[in-house]
Amino acid sequence: MLASASLTITHITDGLTTFYQYASSSSNTSVPSSDWSADMPANTPGIFIWRREGTALTADLVESWVNAMCLTGATGEAGPPGPSGNPGVVGVNTNVAKIQVSGYREDGS
Repeated sequence: MLASASLTITHITDGLTTFYQYASSSSNTSVPSSDWSADMPANTPGIFIWRREGTALTADLVESWVNAMCLTGATGEAGPPGPSGNPGVVGVNTNVAKIQVSGYREDGS
């Protein structure tokens, strides 16, 4: 008796992975030319964070990095603190046919 079987391959992967690198820059229009790293830089006031990608079996084998994009806008300095006290709460209560809205003023009263 002869055995026969068929095999259908439905999903083939080539082992490639997309890797990302990050850099920071004072410009949101010019792609950084150096200091790219696999680690995302800290968010710093006035600085933009960029990302680019490359595809290969390992990050060391990426031949070209493409699709550079600015991920963040510049972050400004912290503003002055807001007023202290109750941050403000608004509640809605129903009383038969009435809807009552209550809350706090900006000064907390």
